[in-house]
Amino acid sequence: MTNKEKITVLVAEGCPACAEVKKQFGNNKKYELLDVTTNDKALALARKLGVKGVPTFLHNDKKSGKICVLDDKGKVEKCVKDNHQHTKK
Repeated sequence: MTNKEKITVLVAEGCPACAEVKKQFGNNKKYELLDVTTNDKALALARKLGVKGVPTFLHNDKKSGKICVLDDKGKVEKCVKDNHQHTKK
């Protein structure tokens, strides 16, 4: 992963761990925070990836065209083909 690539973090309102992630990474341009409670594309992505909880860290691999769920050590857990742009609504 290059330093120009962003890490996407799926978050939700009312989630204490998400609030901490927002506090720590909200102003860091390397991270894009997407709220699954207010962003339909983020929710669809979470469903596609089988995300069971938030916060969930994702890596968008532009070379392979896949988006991957990262585990708590930053290693890839699962990837799916990324057919959509997952930008803020």
